[in-house]
Amino acid sequence: MWHGPIFLIIVTLLTACSESSDPYTAYAEGDYETAKAGLMPLVEKGDPKAQTYLAAIYQMDQQYVEAAKLYRAAAQKNYAPAQYNLGVMLHEGLGMKQNLSEAYGWFFLAIEQGHEKAKDQMHNMVSELTPNQTMKAKEWVRNQIKQF
Repeated sequence: MWHGPIFLIIVTLLTACSESSDPYTAYAEGDYETAKAGLMPLVEKGDPKAQTYLAAIYQMDQQYVEAAKLYRAAAQKNYAPAQYNLGVMLHEGLGMKQNLSEAYGWFFLAIEQGHEKAKDQMHNMVSELTPNQTMKAKEWVRNQIKQF
């Protein structure tokens, strides 16, 4: 096997090209346009992680309705980060009508998968819920669990 300087340059270029085409690396580096382009084909295939990352880009651009749709699609696939983010949007009424019961439910589902931020968020919002809303939230969670 040949290990000269040209080989090293080629390996370096191939590695750089594969890393730069990774939408998650592009996202982490703040290159949202590249990330968006790389995420779109994955979103079209229904990948919940890609849906969540693209939703986050939309949310940063204040395109809340689009973000909420993608978070919901990923959350319904039982993807905890999307469940958490959808809960935040529902809690704040971003891109949809505020719904504390449903927000509580999505936080609960994310917590069941070990999502730490969801625990904090749900703990902070418990005082905002009436007993009736809490009851509705628990019923909503039971219905969601049946769908998974």
